[in-house]
Amino acid sequence: MKTNLETRIISSPKIRGGKPCIQGHRIAIHDLAIWHEYHGMSVDEIATSYDLQLSDIYIGLGYYCANKAQIDAEIRKNQEEIEQLRKKHISILDEKLNAATH
Repeated sequence: MKTNLETRIISSPKIRGGKPCIQGHRIAIHDLAIWHEYHGMSVDEIATSYDLQLSDIYIGLGYYCANKAQIDAEIRKNQEEIEQLRKKHISILDEKLNAATH
């Protein structure tokens, strides 16, 4: 069976806010990049954990490599937004830890 590589990565405003995703899944390319590049998951681990075809993962990682600067910038922006939210909203666990140490 042949795979049309151009149709395996899709972007739709209705799916993950328009982020490029693997067709038929809500898994964004930046998710693959984080799992593989930042968390060191192998392609086989990703396939098993998220019920993906190896070809889809390789296509997704190829897309990531071709658009690395843009996707890495998006990942950094998301991380910064998370940090800002953490500073604004202290979790219950953080409050308990702070209370226990004072």
